[in-house]
Amino acid sequence: MNIMELMYVVIFFAAGYYSGKFASSYWGIAGWIIGIPFGCFLALLIYWIIGELVYACNYNKLPICKKGRCQSKDYEHVEIRDTGWVFRCQCGDNYLLVGNRFLALLEDGAIHPYMRRARFRPWQEDKTCE
Repeated sequence: MNIMELMYVVIFFAAGYYSGKFASSYWGIAGWIIGIPFGCFLALLIYWIIGELVYACNYNKLPICKKGRCQSKDYEHVEIRDTGWVFRCQCGDNYLLVGNRFLALLEDGAIHPYMRRARFRPWQEDKTCE
């Protein structure tokens, strides 16, 4: 468990405890029974909202091209396919963005996995179909 996961667990339990404590001041033992799950749910909801906002802010960023020369701003949108968006870097390589995967389009029309993005992490090499 890393420090961020530890902080989340502490915040999760603290939210349940303090929510239960607050509710118990009004409703006694029933406040604890209602307040703890409500506080934990609220912590999860806030964590999810923050995650979605961070993900949305970083959504448009594309990975570095295979040759290592082109950044996210150097790509141009070429076309939209049924499966995703096609981009071309300044080196001339074509890529297909499908969800959280960035696939290389080869000259013969084949699609090769290149990079994938996991939540809260930068682009990583896609090793799904090697």
